[in-house]
Amino acid sequence: MNNQCDGCIRGIPVVNGVHRDAQYFGMVCSKERYTEEPKMSRLQYIPQEGTSTLQVTMAGSGLVVGELYREVDGFYVLDLIRKQGYLPSWYLLELGHKLEELNKEWAEQIDRDLKRLGGLNNDSTTT
Repeated sequence: MNNQCDGCIRGIPVVNGVHRDAQYFGMVCSKERYTEEPKMSRLQYIPQEGTSTLQVTMAGSGLVVGELYREVDGFYVLDLIRKQGYLPSWYLLELGHKLEELNKEWAEQIDRDLKRLGGLNNDSTTT
């Protein structure tokens, strides 16, 4: 993945991890967010005994932030504990990837069944 830091792209000098020039008072350099190497997950997914639910916690602190559970249609969804405030992009991306991983096999099974029954064209997908 290429460096997508706005300050780096604009060529603004970096001083102690912050881009600074006459036009900008300071913009934290974010180039370390854009690497090819896999990062250790900042979220943990803890299976809840006797259910298909995964409790989502912050790695390190153990703060519970939500649950991933299987809805009646068979797909996993997210239920957030915190209903106010904001969510940073890394959080949403990581949860999105986890949901895609959990839902992949079920989506493929639906596609296979629909094709077998003649209800899905070869160029269509359910996801």
